[in-house]
Amino acid sequence: MTKYRREPISRGWTIAGLVVVAVVAVALVIAAVLRNHAAAASGTAAPLPSFTDASPSATPTATPTPTHTPIDRAAERFFAVAPDALWRATAGQCGKTEPVVERSTDRGQTWTDVTPHYRDIAQVASLDQIAAHAAAMVTELGDDCTPTGIRTFTDGRFWEPFDAVIDDAHYLSFTDAAKVISPDGYYAAPCDDAHGLRAAGDIEAVICDGTAYERSADEWVPLPQKNALAVAVFSGDLYVASVGEKDCEGIAVTRLADADPAKSESAGCAADATAKGTIAIGPSSFGTFVWSADAVILVKP
Repeated sequence: MTKYRREPISRGWTIAGLVVVAVVAVALVIAAVLRNHAAAASGTAAPLPSFTDASPSATPTATPTPTHTPIDRAAERFFAVAPDALWRATAGQCGKTEPVVERSTDRGQTWTDVTPHYRDIAQVASLDQIAAHAAAMVTELGDDCTPTGIRTFTDGRFWEPFDAVIDDAHYLSFTDAAKVISPDGYYAAPCDDAHGLRAAGDIEAVICDGTAYERSADEWVPLPQKNALAVAVFSGDLYVASVGEKDCEGIAVTRLADADPAKSESAGCAADATAKGTIAIGPSSFGTFVWSADAVILVKP
């Protein structure tokens, strides 16, 4: 029987085999590249690799919110015009700042202090003229800050409590500027820091951060005048004092006939008046008085 002996594979054949494998691998890579080029040429994009970005995303820069300086309620002003005199008052704040009530018989050139100190007046929420030699106020009296209506028929020399004054009034709450007190109860003002509320008959208006609002059908409606400073009601018309009007470098007064924004017209310009601080206006049949800083200026259309 013939026996066969397995011969060892020579080193040369081993090296040749490795070369063949390498050549095949290179050929496969070249084929893949050619396919990608062909796909790009035909408009079919090869899938893109995805990556995970471990870096945190950029935080957007916050837009600064305009700051609003709250109204100093103690410095709030009230103004009323009677046929024989002008009346004005600062609100004060119960337990902190005493209000001041004054009367003028020379159209604001000089003033007489008629503050009812003997009544322990602590704060004022409204001021109205009611007849010749007469005015009425919604106030707080005494150390316990009791809301009380008072009136005078003696040019302010003597004041007496009178329930109807406060029972029929619309005014901002003494302790909460976001609340309006009315004969039917209370309701919300158009903002938390309302001021300058004025009401007469069916007309009611207030200021919130430079915007005047009129109450209509139990809703507050913003009026078109920009940078409003004060409002007032006279003879069924609504008046708005504002700054920034193109034809007035000082404080402009606009009359809204029948309290209708569509019926607005200029009621005058207090060119030398300053808008700094709290102001008040008092319209009348012979013009509108603008109480600004220490001056009272009469303007006419």
